[in-house]
Amino acid sequence: MALPGVSKFNFSREEMKEIFREHDIDGDGYLSISELIKAMGFLGHSIPFYKAHYGMAYCDENGDGLISEDELDKLIDYAERFQKRRR
Repeated sequence: MALPGVSKFNFSREEMKEIFREHDIDGDGYLSISELIKAMGFLGHSIPFYKAHYGMAYCDENGDGLISEDELDKLIDYAERFQKRRR
């Protein structure tokens, strides 16, 4: 049984970056909250809605409601904290 909010999967930083980029559904170069929710679900988070909203608040440095390419590394830092660590 997974802990609440912990991902079932373990992705590298580069894999996560690619997953986030692929979830830019409209191709505008930014992740909206709905795109981020889908990406968090794809990454295996058990509560993607909350992880996405907290991630947006944590990573959206300019407050525009979008995650830009410049903010993507901070988003990956955030997402990495919730991966189930394999030992």
